[in-house]
Amino acid sequence: MELRGGRAHVQEWVNGVFKDQNMTAVGQCLNDIESMTAWDGAAVTGIITGLTVKSGGEVSRVYHVSSGKPGTPKTCTLFFIRDVTFNAASIIGVYQHIGPSSYQKVWSLDDYGLDKVIVL
Repeated sequence: MELRGGRAHVQEWVNGVFKDQNMTAVGQCLNDIESMTAWDGAAVTGIITGLTVKSGGEVSRVYHVSSGKPGTPKTCTLFFIRDVTFNAASIIGVYQHIGPSSYQKVWSLDDYGLDKVIVL
């Protein structure tokens, strides 16, 4: 899948959120998004979170990718939705993987109301 805004822009921006400390993990997350071939079915097993968000009257399914060893500061987890206008991944949250299935917010778009800690 394409990344809304283009890979170079998104990578620079997310690296900035982490103050360039998680560049390898950020790059792997973006690779995982770009290797997606569909928004449904077996291709996204493990990427679909079960979460939904509502904005502008539309409900969107939330996806996630994660890289790095949980519980260390060198992790990156990106929560994203499908931007149907561009058929692209639109990142709505940048988190650190703090436990086996828990994530601590570093940044998120206020419009979507993502929790400070997400447990899947």
